[in-house]
Amino acid sequence: MNDRIAIPEPATFARRIDVLRAQMARDGLAAVLIPSADPHLSEYLPERWQGRQWLSGLQDRSARSS
Repeated sequence: MNDRIAIPEPATFARRIDVLRAQMARDGLAAVLIPSADPHLSEYLPERWQGRQWLSGLQDRSARSS
C-alpha cells in the first residue's frame, strides 16, 4: 500500500483526483489524509510539501487575499 501513484505531468487537477479515487477504490480506502504542512510547521511551506495544492489546485487564503 506504500506504492506511489504515477501521474504523468502535466495532469489536470480533475485527472489527479480521478487517479487518487481509483487507487483508493483498489486499496479499499474510504478516506485519505493529505497533509498541508511540513514536519517543522514552517510558516512558508516549501514546494516539496505542498501536496494539497498540487492535488487539488487549492491555495491558502493568505495567497488569495493579496
